[in-house]
Amino acid sequence: VEEGPINQSQKISSIDENWSLVSVTTEDSVHLRRWIFSLGTSVIVLEPKELRNTLQDEFKQLLAAYTD
Repeated sequence: VEEGPINQSQKISSIDENWSLVSVTTEDSVHLRRWIFSLGTSVIVLEPKELRNTLQDEFKQLLAAYTD
């Protein structure tokens, strides 16, 4: 996240040795979602709720595609 910030508004604060809180102001876009997806299980979107819900739906679709 530090190596490839989404934009200049990005701020990072350490929570503990394993997690950091990243805050960024940006429009919801395919670019943003791809950036989030590229972080895999290393990221949890807390808010906005609309983005979190959209990502949950997309992850469910992805999981369904790989479920026998």
